[in-house]
Amino acid sequence: MDHELMLELFTRVKELELRVERLETPFAESAASARGVRKESRLGIKYRNLTRYLKNSGKEREELSFLELEEILGFSLPPSAYRYREFWANTERPLSNAWMSAGYRLRGVDIRSKTLVFEQND
Repeated sequence: MDHELMLELFTRVKELELRVERLETPFAESAASARGVRKESRLGIKYRNLTRYLKNSGKEREELSFLELEEILGFSLPPSAYRYREFWANTERPLSNAWMSAGYRLRGVDIRSKTLVFEQND
């Protein structure tokens, strides 16, 4: 498969994932609102277990396998996480916001060995 086609497919998958997240967000927010949860804590509700884990780890550097991350999150990662390094960018997306709000940056991704390296911000 050529590089341009792979990029096009990746872009389309990302767009679909964002649409799904937008569809899920109102349900998560309304449920949180019904429980009296503040708006700030509703942001990234799907990935809050990762934020908590990293905040509580106390480590400057945290290495996790994809499987360990799925166990922390409580659900499976999407197929694109296993295929595309770009999935793991330190950008303004719910998953990356989970580690960035805990004070970490993703410093390394190895798709072959399915491992991640997080480091605390300076």
